[in-house]
Amino acid sequence: TVAGSPVTVNVPGGPYVRVEVLGAVLRIGASGGPELSGDFAFDQSTKADGTKLTRIGLANVAVTFGGQGLKHGEGGLIITSAGIAGVLSGDLDVSGGGASAAGRLGLRINKTGAAVNETITVGTRDIEIKFGVAEGDVFSFFGSDLSFNVGDFVTIEGSVSFTSLPNYQVFGGTNLLVFLGQGPLKQANGDINSTATGLLLRNATVGLVKFTDGTVAFTATGTVEIIGINGISLSATATVRVNNSGRIVNETISIPDTTQDAVVRFDTTAAVTTFTATNVSLVVAGQTFHGDLGFDKIATGPYTGALKI
Repeated sequence: TVAGSPVTVNVPGGPYVRVEVLGAVLRIGASGGPELSGDFAFDQSTKADGTKLTRIGLANVAVTFGGQGLKHGEGGLIITSAGIAGVLSGDLDVSGGGASAAGRLGLRINKTGAAVNETITVGTRDIEIKFGVAEGDVFSFFGSDLSFNVGDFVTIEGSVSFTSLPNYQVFGGTNLLVFLGQGPLKQANGDINSTATGLLLRNATVGLVKFTDGTVAFTATGTVEIIGINGISLSATATVRVNNSGRIVNETISIPDTTQDAVVRFDTTAAVTTFTATNVSLVVAGQTFHGDLGFDKIATGPYTGALKI
């Protein structure tokens, strides 16, 4: 009873401790300096088998400097005697020195060697940390709706995912746009800048599987264009396929916050190195070429290593 009124205390069986801080702000130096803010929760309990479980939850987190940095962050981390597992995501918005980066970033890690299913409540937000039985040893990074620009010369946009597993690593990208040249590539309203000149790859999908022996299986497809160069134009749908792993590969790479997967599939163990371009339209000094082309590397016989067109 507190001040004559009953107070209900409802906590898990001990030993148990929990600390929650909402609306916290940690600032280094004067206003505008580095700042960490958000809602934080920490608890520690002892399971029935005697092992300790420590959990840390984050919500509404921002790490900023001069108003820039990581915002709208949330995540959670558990620590056990077997290892750690956690998730973290947030919106990135930084610029300076002629470079800028923006988009949503995320991280998933599980080094416990087992499945994980924990929910941490931070204020009104429930943070789920879930990993399946097959995800006992995984490190995964993803970025959605990313935009990266360096000096209006290099522009990269799209969504990507990287995952490290015990026997191999995978990387996938969808809806990618890559520009190399004299920009900026886009106007303020998002339209392509008519004065930009360079090489443009758009609507690209990339999938890469790298094995522990250093071999890879790789596929990429997208539309290639040369823009803004007088007297020269090029557009084509290009596809690259490489498999030097000596393995049959069938990997679907999911990218969070998107509806499109990157698929790396090779149905035989044969070495593959191919490039194909379809719907090619090339104009040079008034001369036009239309058609399809392709080449691959000869893997066996007296012409091994030569290109077949």
